[in-house]
Amino acid sequence: MTLEQLRRFVDALNSYHMREEQLSKAVEPFNSSWTMIEFCPLITKCIFDYIKEVFNDEGEWFGYWFYELEQGKNSDRLKAYNEKGDQIVLNTLEDVYRLLVSAK
Repeated sequence: MTLEQLRRFVDALNSYHMREEQLSKAVEPFNSSWTMIEFCPLITKCIFDYIKEVFNDEGEWFGYWFYELEQGKNSDRLKAYNEKGDQIVLNTLEDVYRLLVSAK
């Protein structure tokens, strides 16, 4: 998978999650106990599983970058380190891609 192909997956995931959030906000006045509606969590799971398989991402670095680091937005406060103690830089999609390709 190329970087551009991975970028298209990320763009699709972001678009999908944005639409979920819009729907949740639209429904909230009618039922305040709903905090988030998921159209089909299987779509997201399939994309993440596919990326994991293509890159043999056993460490689930892509998911970590996407969710925990919020695509690099939290990389200033959350850090990852390799077995030698060196920091693994995951600020951008390019950083994650380099990590995934190098670990293949």
